[in-house]
Amino acid sequence: MPFLYYHSPTKRNLKQILEQSNVSRGEYHPGHLHAIVNETDHADWIFDDFETGSVIESIAQEIGAVIYHMPRPDNSVQALLEYGPHFNYDMVHLSERGHASIAQGVAGLLRSMNVSKSNKINKHLRK
Repeated sequence: MPFLYYHSPTKRNLKQILEQSNVSRGEYHPGHLHAIVNETDHADWIFDDFETGSVIESIAQEIGAVIYHMPRPDNSVQALLEYGPHFNYDMVHLSERGHASIAQGVAGLLRSMNVSKSNKINKHLRK
């Protein structure tokens, strides 16, 4: 499960960079993100894979779940510019666009698996 951060001498992440910019939460829109990214050294944006990814994948395997992954761009700046608008100002919570994109991706995944609607509750989920 990759996480994107800015590795500079200040070690600020995108949320901190946005908070230190002159853009307020109420004024924020994706165009601000593009401007901020373009003001940085693109080589300093890097992916970091956390250990939690393997834990989540092992749990999914154990219970027979499928994990939906958003496509991962080749480089971190491309990821910022492509997926930045999917997040709100805090860079944690999804924006309306982000929720729509995830819903569309999950629906496509379900169609590709030929999953049909069911009102049955999995016996493992009942208590």
